[in-house]
Amino acid sequence: VLLCAAGVGLVWFRLVPAVSGIVVGYFVLILAYSLALKRRPILDVIILAIGFVLRAVAGARAVEAEVSPWLIVCTFTLCMFLGFGKRRCELASFESTEEAGTHRLTLLRYSPELLNHLISVSAGIAIMTFLLYTMDRTPDYHPPFHKEYLLYTLPLVAYGLFRYAMLIEFGNRAGPTEIILKDVPLLLTSGLWGVIAVVIVLPTAGGSAGISVVRCLGTEAGGGRGKRQEARGKRQEARGKRQVGRVSPATQCDKGGWNPPYNQTLETADAI
Repeated sequence: VLLCAAGVGLVWFRLVPAVSGIVVGYFVLILAYSLALKRRPILDVIILAIGFVLRAVAGARAVEAEVSPWLIVCTFTLCMFLGFGKRRCELASFESTEEAGTHRLTLLRYSPELLNHLISVSAGIAIMTFLLYTMDRTPDYHPPFHKEYLLYTLPLVAYGLFRYAMLIEFGNRAGPTEIILKDVPLLLTSGLWGVIAVVIVLPTAGGSAGISVVRCLGTEAGGGRGKRQEARGKRQEARGKRQVGRVSPATQCDKGGWNPPYNQTLETADAI
């Protein structure tokens, strides 16, 4: 306890106040869970879900990033879905409720029907809040990419959640980590969703910079082309002026501005 208190005190002085407050709140929450709340059914899973949310929010605050409220709710309900799923998986791995109670005391208060209902509700809320997050157009919480395109990954999200709900019925896995890491269809679904998310995020996030570079290069190219055209126009204008000043002898003779040498010779002869 002293080491934890010293760690909290160090965090309080080294981190920004918002993150320090979240870390202290997380420490108090986990301490309360360890001492008493882990023996309370339903509340035990809710406390764990809140702990995951606090850790995610603390990370976002540490890098000074704004987090959408819908994303926070989605994370909370998804963690509840995974937590109730783990309780269902543990309950299915034992032959009787009494035997399950020796592993975890709260399993005595859970039933398969109750856990199935809680899993269904939390999965439905997680999907709805995910959709609300993707369609939220609030400027303060809009990331630098088109997150509305994540809406089209809904079939993968739904399949992943429903696949997990199906696997926990058998009780062949110890928990969410083992299910996610050892189930091939779930791994493929997660990998495909990750690839699509990267395809959505990277081009649109770098698109603004790319467009700016292209526009800058286009402006420079257009400016250089304009300068060349201007110089060419000046050269043509100067050439035209030289051509105007260089009048042919026939034209000067018509205007009386020049007498050829032959006429000068005749006038000289007549004078003599």
